[in-house]
Amino acid sequence: MQRLKQVIHFLLFKHLLKTVIVSIVLSCVLVIVIIFTSSKNSSKTNTSVFYESSDRDLKDILKDGKLTVMVENSSASFFVYRGKKMGFEYELLREFANEIGVELEIKIIDDLDLVIESLNNGDGDILACNYTITKERAKYIDFSIPLLRTNQVLVQRKPDNWRNLKPKEYFNQIINDASNLAGKKIHVWKNSSFNQRLNHLQEEIGDTIYIEQQNGNIAVEELIEMVSEGLIDYTVADANLAKINTRFYDNIDAHLN
Repeated sequence: MQRLKQVIHFLLFKHLLKTVIVSIVLSCVLVIVIIFTSSKNSSKTNTSVFYESSDRDLKDILKDGKLTVMVENSSASFFVYRGKKMGFEYELLREFANEIGVELEIKIIDDLDLVIESLNNGDGDILACNYTITKERAKYIDFSIPLLRTNQVLVQRKPDNWRNLKPKEYFNQIINDASNLAGKKIHVWKNSSFNQRLNHLQEEIGDTIYIEQQNGNIAVEELIEMVSEGLIDYTVADANLAKINTRFYDNIDAHLN
C-alpha cells in the first residue's frame, strides 16, 4: 500500500495545483484526506474490535485495471446532478485514475460506523471523504497528506423572522458563543470527532451539553436537513460541507466554530 500512497500524493497534488477547486484554510483543524488500508499489523482496539489489514497495493490495482474508491454521498465528496457524477474527491480521483490508466469504481458508504472494517476487508482500495485524522483511527488506517483543512461549526436554525432583523438583533437570538450551548441538545454521529469535541467542550464550559448520539447510517447532511426542517435544533458539521448546505437551506446558520 506504500507505493499507492506515494503515487497518489504526487499525482493528486499535481492535479490539485492545476485546478483550484476550493480555498485552503490554514488555521483550522479538520482535514479532507485520502485514506488507505493500513500496512500496520492487525490489532485490537480498547473496544475489542479486530481489523485485518489488506496487502493490496498499486501493482494489484494496475493489474486489475480498476481503482475502487469508497465515498460519502454528499455535496462535498460525491453526488450525481442531472445524470453527471460530481464532487471534490470524485474529480480528484477521476484524474488520478486517468493518470495511471485504470477504471474508477465508486462505492457509496452506507454506514460510517463500518468504514474502517470495510476498507481493511478490501471492499475498497481507498476511502475519500471528510474524515478527521485522529490518533485512534491512525492505528488501523493510513491517512494521506491533507488536501484541505477546515473546521467544525455549529449548525442551527435562524430565527423565524430573520429577514427582518438587524444584525445585532439577529445575533442576540442565536447561539453565538460556545458557552451558550450549556443545556442544549445536539445531534451528532456517535463515532465522530464532533462527538469527541462536544465532550471536551463540556469540560471547558463546566456545564452539560446533551449529546444525542446518532448511528453512522445517518449522514451529516441528513442532520443538517433535519435542523432546517425543525426536527432537531442543532448539529455539528465540517465548515466546507455546512457552507455548501447554506445554499440549499437559507434558514440555517453555520457561523459559530
